[in-house]
This record gives sequence, C-alpha cells and structure tokens, in this order.
Amino acid sequence: MKAVKATEAVLAVSFIGLSAVSVVLLSTVIASPAVTVIEAVSLGAGLIFIVGGFVSRRLILKAEKHRKIKLLADKKLNVISDLVSKALNQSINQSGEFL
Repeated sequence: MKAVKATEAVLAVSFIGLSAVSVVLLSTVIASPAVTVIEAVSLGAGLIFIVGGFVSRRLILKAEKHRKIKLLADKKLNVISDLVSKALNQSINQSGEFL
C-alpha cells in the first residue's frame, strides 16, 4: 500500500508542477506549442491520480478482508491443533504407549 500512496503523491506533484510550468510558458507567447504537450501530460497525470484513488480504496478494502480471513483461519488452525494434541495425549495416557 505504501507504493500506491507514493505513486499518488508523485502524480499529484507532477500534475501541480506541470500546470504551473504551463502557466509560466503560456505567459511567453514563444513557448505556446510546448504548453499543449505539457498540458496533455498534466491532464494524463491528473486522470491517473483520480483512477489511482479509486483503485487504492478498493485495494485497501480487499486487503482488510483478506487480513480478517487470515485471522479466522489462524484461529481455526489453533483450535484444530489443540484438539489433535489433546487426542494424542489421551491416546498415550490410556494405552501407555503411542499408537
């Protein structure tokens, strides 16, 4: 999840930085063809940032769901392990030897 957050931060900074650069270049009429390219890249970064936010939220929900399932599976494993241990101990105690 840290990688997703870092990517979102890079995209946000890129969007803001490229928008600022395009405003500066637009103020000089000479660089106006470059502004079109910069704005297109900035718009792409902004769209990816928005899509990344939606994907990030879904991934967080799925990760939480999987964490809960893992906890339940660990609890069940512990219960089964305890029951097997008790059964083996009773078997050893009753017969005096391991079957």
